[in-house]
Amino acid sequence: MKGWRNLTVLALVVACVSADGAGFPWFGKRRVETLVVTGNYAKSRLLAELFQYETKQPIVLISPEDYGREQLFFMPTVPEAMVFDPSKYAEFVDYLRPQRVVFLGDTTFVPQTYIDQVRGRYPTVVLNSRDWLDNAKAVGTLIKDKGLAKRYGSYFEKLEAAADGLGAPADRTAAPALPEPLALPQLVPPVQP
Repeated sequence: MKGWRNLTVLALVVACVSADGAGFPWFGKRRVETLVVTGNYAKSRLLAELFQYETKQPIVLISPEDYGREQLFFMPTVPEAMVFDPSKYAEFVDYLRPQRVVFLGDTTFVPQTYIDQVRGRYPTVVLNSRDWLDNAKAVGTLIKDKGLAKRYGSYFEKLEAAADGLGAPADRTAAPALPEPLALPQLVPPVQP
């Protein structure tokens, strides 16, 4: 009798895993509801990570490198990030099969080519206001979280205060410079077969 019970449990596990891994996110492909794509800058990354904290959905960060190139980082819901080649971006999004893709920031944060590669293949939302509090309100509306914009504003004030304490320029009336990239996400070595 014990053997039949083990066989039944095994059959249920196999059925759940083969059903696209929906019941077990650590098995197989799990459908992503919303993929956020943004630049690796303070304003955009803070909003993306706040979104991720609230929704447990992944992020793709575009981090500028020398000579006008970018490096892409996939940030799943666990703290480790994974780097991937920009030429594989569309293929990577296809692998994730998101129900929608949200782009945070204008072309300073997300080059148009990344939007163009998925627009028409997946529902896309582009939040490109220069006022990041407006972008936070829009993200809050998307995920049905009315307090997201307030939390974003509070966290960003703390971030700016910390930057001012480190000797950042205090002149807020000067023309805004291009955003400075943040430190790269923590990487995880690829799994060896």
